[in-house]
Formats: sequence, structure tokens, C-alpha cells
Amino acid sequence: MADTELVPSTKENYTEQYGFHDNENYVFKAERGLNADVVRGMSKMKGEPDWMLQFRLKALDIFLTSPCPAGAPT
Repeated sequence: MADTELVPSTKENYTEQYGFHDNENYVFKAERGLNADVVRGMSKMKGEPDWMLQFRLKALDIFLTSPCPAGAPT
């Protein structure tokens, strides 16, 4: 066996070889990113009361208006 063949590739026939692939079955699939529409959608999906939605939207506003920590990627 050559040095490059010591570890077999797991990319080929992964499902058949290992057999533990599960299909994704989402209850809620949000779009990419975090915004007020995503928060509203999650709150509606969970059946939360209006006060909880308002609390989450206020927290989102605080998060979005807070300065980014020094050294963090923007």
C-alpha cells in the first residue's frame, strides 16, 4: 500500500459505507442572518406570546446597535 493510501477516503460511498446519514427534517428553516423577520418567524413558529416577541426584538435591537468588540471580524 502506498503512503497516500494509508487512510481511505470517506467522501466516496459515505452513506453506504457508514450508514448513519440522516435526512434533515426541519421544523423551522430560517434564512441566513439574523434580523427582525427571522425573530418574528421563530416566535410565531414557537407560538410565543406578544410580550416575548417584543422582548426578543428589543434584545435584537440592542445587539445590532452595540459596537463590535476590538479585534473581532466585521
